[in-house]
Amino acid sequence: MKKSKSEFFKKLTWSNIHAWAGGTISSRGQSYQRSQAVCDLALTPDGGLIAWVQGTECYVTKVDVEDEYLTSDCTCPYGGTCKHAVAVVLDYLEKLKQSLKVPTVNVNDERLLLLSGEMDADLKDEFDYEDGSNWEETDTETRRSQKTGPILCTLI
Repeated sequence: MKKSKSEFFKKLTWSNIHAWAGGTISSRGQSYQRSQAVCDLALTPDGGLIAWVQGTECYVTKVDVEDEYLTSDCTCPYGGTCKHAVAVVLDYLEKLKQSLKVPTVNVNDERLLLLSGEMDADLKDEFDYEDGSNWEETDTETRRSQKTGPILCTLI
């Protein structure tokens, strides 16, 4: 019997992540997760994970399960399983450990649209926070404490 994506993610261990991404990428991803680079983590409508991850830029990262294997897609230039994807998985596992609820996004979430190519990545700068400010106008400390809005990244 095939496990649900939720069950699959819940059973992941550090060894599984290390085997998926390799030692260097796993360590870098762990560093990103610990430094709170993962923002606005959510479940996709089909049970994958999606988040903004602050690296050199703010990237959209999606991690999914296909045929009981982890897959990832990220707007970063790396092109394979990246540190941003590892950070997303680790952040999700940490939220599960703390019994924190992870919301589910709808199919029109801007991150899904960016990954599908239906929205230009440069448009992310045009999204506004509820207080009327936007990403470009918001300093690092405000971003770290921001509780709402589509982009909640911190700078590393």
